[in-house]
Amino acid sequence: MALGHSTVVYDVRDFKVYPMLTDDTTSSLTYGAGVDVPGIADVALNPSFITAELRGDGGAILAKKGNIDKFTLAATYGRLSEDVLLTVLGGTVTDTASTQSAWSLLGANALPYFKSTFLIDQLDVGFGALIVTLFKSQLTGGTLLEGKTQQFSQPTLQIECIAPTFGNKLIDVSLYSLAQTLP
Repeated sequence: MALGHSTVVYDVRDFKVYPMLTDDTTSSLTYGAGVDVPGIADVALNPSFITAELRGDGGAILAKKGNIDKFTLAATYGRLSEDVLLTVLGGTVTDTASTQSAWSLLGANALPYFKSTFLIDQLDVGFGALIVTLFKSQLTGGTLLEGKTQQFSQPTLQIECIAPTFGNKLIDVSLYSLAQTLP
């Protein structure tokens, strides 16, 4: 019997980003090791549309066409992570023994691509996990660091994903019957 196609979705459990190593027309996509986005609290996935209308006969709409050209993902998380900054913005992380770690970014840099994946594991009975994967993501905004009096800082990421060169797969939304973890 096939697994169902619908479920309730409750409480995001895990979120990771993976640096993209290759994306060309001749081979599969490759990624570096997953980097945990610590303390994931909120995710929102939205399609972005390009639409056009054909008008005629005094302004009447004769036809309408549209395509999904990308998805946007907004995420809120709980802990500053230099490794996340490195994956989504580039730069370098330098460790000085046990006394200092520093993430640095040069003034002239190109934004890197990465894979974004999140896991939700509180679903209807009979489902073990929902995993959403965006194969070619890039940071477009967010609040990476803030300070508030007597409140925790919660960084945010604004991400867009586009189809990669190889395979052209934009996203996967996969339901599983058994519990899963992100690699």
